[in-house]
Amino acid sequence: MRRSRTRSHVHTFTRRHVVSLLLIVLAVGCKSAEELYDEGQALEAQGRQAEAAFRYVDSLEKEDNAAVRERLVAAGTRAMEGYTAAIGAAIEGSDPVGAAEVYRDADELLGAAGGGGVRLPVFDTYDEDHRATFDAAIATLQEVGDDAYAADDFERAVEAYDRATRYAPSPSVQTALDARRADAYGGWAEVALVAGRFRTAYDRAERALSYAPAQRALLDLQTAILDAGSIRIAAFPTETRGGRAARAMPTAFREALTDRLEDEVWSRPPLFVAAAYPPDVRRAIRSLSGGDERYGRRGTSADLARVLDADLAVATRLDDFTRAEEERERETRTADRRSGGTATYTRVTTDLDLSATLVYEVVDARSRRVVCEGEVERRVDTRLRTGVYAGRVSDLDLARSERRPGRWLETAPSRTTTGRHVTTSYYTLRALARLWNGDLAGARLLDAYSQNRAELTLVIAPDEAEDADAWTLHLLLGAERGAFRSGGTHRARRNSVTLFEDALGRIVTGVRVAERDRFLYLYLDDRTRLAVLLFGPRPNVLWIDGVQGDGAAPAVRTACLRAAALRGTAAPSPRPARRGRCALHARRG
Repeated sequence: MRRSRTRSHVHTFTRRHVVSLLLIVLAVGCKSAEELYDEGQALEAQGRQAEAAFRYVDSLEKEDNAAVRERLVAAGTRAMEGYTAAIGAAIEGSDPVGAAEVYRDADELLGAAGGGGVRLPVFDTYDEDHRATFDAAIATLQEVGDDAYAADDFERAVEAYDRATRYAPSPSVQTALDARRADAYGGWAEVALVAGRFRTAYDRAERALSYAPAQRALLDLQTAILDAGSIRIAAFPTETRGGRAARAMPTAFREALTDRLEDEVWSRPPLFVAAAYPPDVRRAIRSLSGGDERYGRRGTSADLARVLDADLAVATRLDDFTRAEEERERETRTADRRSGGTATYTRVTTDLDLSATLVYEVVDARSRRVVCEGEVERRVDTRLRTGVYAGRVSDLDLARSERRPGRWLETAPSRTTTGRHVTTSYYTLRALARLWNGDLAGARLLDAYSQNRAELTLVIAPDEAEDADAWTLHLLLGAERGAFRSGGTHRARRNSVTLFEDALGRIVTGVRVAERDRFLYLYLDDRTRLAVLLFGPRPNVLWIDGVQGDGAAPAVRTACLRAAALRGTAAPSPRPARRGRCALHARRG
């Protein structure tokens, strides 16, 4: 759909206008070349030369015709003459923005005609005057934005700066505009913060950070917004109701569920919900007489929440757990023993049906009133294959898939990780990002390579630094997940492959973790980012475009793993806020 060819400085489209334009486009697409030619002649007779020229272009797209080309030249030439006159009038009236808009209309017509193989005439200094007019329009809009910013009219300032970007600014001017937009959005966020509209304030601060990544003042502002608008909760470890449910539960199931909730839920709560640090919660529980047996009571939960300076207490209890097994197959197999000879073991296939019901209660810490309560039920059907062996499983000479821990009644010792600190929790990554930002911001990305398929190594160093002064980031993407840093660099001469070649030489402008999510970003000076994803079934490191002005998802340029499949696709976005079903959002703006 072509943009509106009006010279008005502000375009307001209602839903009715959009539908009407869509119907026009569909109607044009259904018309024949001859019908479009006839419409062009009618418009030309009415003096609507530009519209007539576009009809002729549409006709040529369907069928090449010399007569249509002739009419396109005639109508297009007159339209360009009209545009030239309008440009002159706007400049004479000291309206460079209006003149720039006419140039954009003229550019559209020239491009459409050129696509049909027709070159329309322009005046001799068209290109030079075109650039000068665009520069004058940018300067005018910058001045309008600066005046609005000085008057605390941040919305008008943002509108002016955004509009200035339409006129093809140079890289240096674009950088200046981005800095102005960051300041304007930051001021606009402060207005919303003072008004108590916390979510609006946060969104504006986030927009400001898209133009000035890792700027300390904006990060502090965003933190202040979250501190002012967040509800603080204290989430307690999951209890278990005794009796049949407890007996049916696998060993350490409750502890594993508590760990999963702490790692994936309470460490990544929705925006404007701040969870108390789980170790602090456990210490508070232990401080009460009676240990952890009393915190499920409403009054005690509220008391604990107040001790932790929380607004709400969240208590969960496994109310029911059922486990049904049905053996499907039992097979005797033979395997060689590493110590010599052979041995037999049994392969058992079982259908497993598990269901659990979790009851939750949210209590106001001050009034001890229940804010909301309910239950969640989950059922899983699966087929389990288990090996049964009377001796040491490690003595059997089996394929690696057969030896996997958890598939045997006697589990082989699990592999441990030494020498590497695996960092995949949100709070650890956030602390890591703040630490790395101080060392890496302003340094240059010198190398990116992989010596193992599931590991990426980044070498980052200040300009003119020796190899010994460089930092090496090791990103683990396989069974072991995490990130750690070492000093100096040493790349093997063989069996290593260079990655992200087009990003090498770029300056790192900041290191930041997404708010309430485990996306670790390394921002580069061309506004692209390296996104480090250390979680989920497919961890990866993606090189993605910067934030798009039209709100579209940035595209993946390339990736460490599965680069061919991911190149050009929409980059994954952090998911910081998940709306609950109870009144946890009452204080949000």
